[in-house]
Amino acid sequence: MNSETPQKYLPIGTVCMLNGGQKSIMITGFCPINTEEEKIYDYIGVVYPFGQIVTSITLMFDHSQIAKILYMGYSNEEDKEFKKELEIYANIDGKELYKKVSSMLSEQQAEESLPKETETPQVEAVPGQISTPLVDTSSQINN
Repeated sequence: MNSETPQKYLPIGTVCMLNGGQKSIMITGFCPINTEEEKIYDYIGVVYPFGQIVTSITLMFDHSQIAKILYMGYSNEEDKEFKKELEIYANIDGKELYKKVSSMLSEQQAEESLPKETETPQVEAVPGQISTPLVDTSSQINN
């Protein structure tokens, strides 16, 4: 990271070059978990301008690997508030954070697998029965 690179976390949509990189990368998310390395990176991204072509390839990288920012993504108040939340975890070691997040996810998955007290009833379509259209066609002009 050079002196031109602002504090992490950069907005989604930011296009940057990584140290030693030959292609530009567009940031698409934050804090991806690499389960093989038990590490949480700062960013996840795609090669710009190609985007996500193959789902088995994920580009995870840290803020310190950014050499240059080519384009700064969009940021609003919601983004700034979200970044404040991320900054809480910014100084925690990646492996330690991975353990915390994994533990939280395991607890959440356990809770989600429990049956809910009030579940929405399932609605089944009846063959031959007309349902309400999703688009109001009453104002369309017929030729």
